[in-house]
Amino acid sequence: MTWSSHVKSWTEQILFPVCVLRYEDTKQKPVETFEKAVRFSGVVGINMKKKLPVSVRSGLKRLGTDLKNARLRCRLKMVTIADRAGISRETLAKVQKGDPGVSMGSYASVISRAWIGYRVDGISRYIQ
Repeated sequence: MTWSSHVKSWTEQILFPVCVLRYEDTKQKPVETFEKAVRFSGVVGINMKKKLPVSVRSGLKRLGTDLKNARLRCRLKMVTIADRAGISRETLAKVQKGDPGVSMGSYASVISRAWIGYRVDGISRYIQ
């Protein structure tokens, strides 16, 4: 029996559902592969992007865009804001995209801690 025929023997059977996860995919696309496994398992609430109301998603996206534009107007680098907020640069990138998977604490940290040296009431002039 070849490896291909062995794989087909259990992926094409109809007795029970099968989710095929390739090792290569776990290395190249770990998040997507893990999400596939979780969705297959039936765990509820894995994809918040699809379950949130459109108004919430668009609000987060606008907030992220506004925070990014404010950072750029202040000529601050991402690493500066991320350090001040106590988050990674990658998390800041997600905040600036309005990713609903980022914790509200990260959004709050960017808003409250990232603007050290700027008066809080003065931030609004950078956010339109």
